[in-house]
This record gives sequence, structure tokens and C-alpha cells, in this order.
Amino acid sequence: MKNILTRTLTGTAYVGIILASLLTHPIVLALTSTLIVFLAMKELGHLLAKTDLPGYWYYIISSIFLAAVLLIYYTFKPQSSIIPLLLILILVQVSAVFLKMEHVTGYLITLSFSLLYVISPLFILNLIHEISLYKEIPFSLAIFILIWTNDTFAFLSGMAFGKHKLLERVSPKKTWEGLFGGILMTLAAAYVIYMFFPSIGIFNWLIFGFLTSIASVFGDFIESLLKRSVHVKDSGTLLPGHGGILDRIDSLLLVIPVIYIYLLLVIK
Repeated sequence: MKNILTRTLTGTAYVGIILASLLTHPIVLALTSTLIVFLAMKELGHLLAKTDLPGYWYYIISSIFLAAVLLIYYTFKPQSSIIPLLLILILVQVSAVFLKMEHVTGYLITLSFSLLYVISPLFILNLIHEISLYKEIPFSLAIFILIWTNDTFAFLSGMAFGKHKLLERVSPKKTWEGLFGGILMTLAAAYVIYMFFPSIGIFNWLIFGFLTSIASVFGDFIESLLKRSVHVKDSGTLLPGHGGILDRIDSLLLVIPVIYIYLLLVIK
């Protein structure tokens, strides 16, 4: 009972922070994204430090990079959204010049991975939010609502009906029944969102929900692989009852780029 209460309070606080970031000024989301990157990169650094790769202080540097490029982006509004990410890539490469020779390879490998895995998705979240504000359709908010719906009902469906393992070697508790339960209720949630924002049509909202649900599962698998490779249960202890920040945003890190591609190619 105590663990359930702890999880509920922690989850409520997390949801409150996300909603406040999405429903206020865009700079609040930028600051929240930067904070999440800082915390997530520290956890990722601790995980990779259990291997032969560099420790977590490298990842703190990358958090500073993200804060800098978000500031540049929101100040000068470059025409191409790729410019800030290119700036991060340039900074990562240039900074390697100042390291000891034996650290260079690991530094470049791990920061390049972190750029793809953590930094880029959370930067792209800000771009999706700008699209949301421009079109007056809450795509960024919908991503979180649909992920939370999928996670909740996949868990409940798995607990109630789960008998057939989905991918046991990666995530022993996930079942096909949980997968289909999550997808079904995510599609239902997407339909509810369509009722309030029908301008892009029900088909697009259902595809939006389906992609979110599938990407959410694979995002969870990816983080599970990372943890299993270094033999840990949680990425950290920051969120009582939930583990680390990576444990909370693992689905988000894959959903964001998938949805961004869909918005650019289909919704425009």
C-alpha cells in the first residue's frame, strides 16, 4: 500500500510538471527539457560507467550544450530547425580536442549516442510544441496523454489477462495481452482527442495513437536492454516508486521522433 501511494504521489507530481510546461510559455518547456536532459544524461552516464565507457561528467557537459542551443533557438529563431542540433554536434567534436588521447574514442562514441538517444528527442519535443501552437492543435500534449494511456492500460491488461510473453529476454513482464490492451485504449484516447480537435481528421488521430503506442513499447524495450546490459533494475532512484528519470521517459524518447516524422510528412 505504501509503495502504491508513493508511486501515485510521484506520478502526480511528474504529470503536474509536464502539464505546467506544456500549458504555459514555450520557454518553460525549454527549461524543463533541459532539466530532464541533465538528469537523464547523468543516469545514462552512471549506466555506461559500469562498462569501459566514460563516466557521467561527460553527460553533464552535453546538458549545458542543450541549454545553450535552446537559448539560441528561442532567441534568434533560425529558419532551419536542424541548426541547433548541428551546433551540438560541432561542440561535441571540437571539445574532444581538449581531452586526453585515451579518452577521445569513448567520449565521441558515448556523446554521439546520447545525442541520438536523449538530447535530440527532447529538443524535437520543443519543435513539436511549436507546431502545436502554430496549428492550435495540442500535438505535444497528445503525445503525453497517449503514452500515459498506453502505459496504464498495457499494465492493467497484462495484470488481468497476460499469459503470453511478448519479448521475455528483454522485458519479462510484458505480454501480448498487455500490448493489445494498451493499443486499444490508446486508440480510444486518440478518438476522444479527435472529438475536441477534428481538423486533421479521425484517420490521422488514430494513426497518431497507433504510432505512439507501438513506439512507446519499443522505447521501453530499448531502455530495458540498456539496464540489462549492465545488470541494474532501475536507471536511478530520483523518482520514488518509479526508479530514475530514464525509467519515466523511455517511451517518450522514441515516440517523439516517430511522431515528428509523421507530422512533417503527413500533417505538415
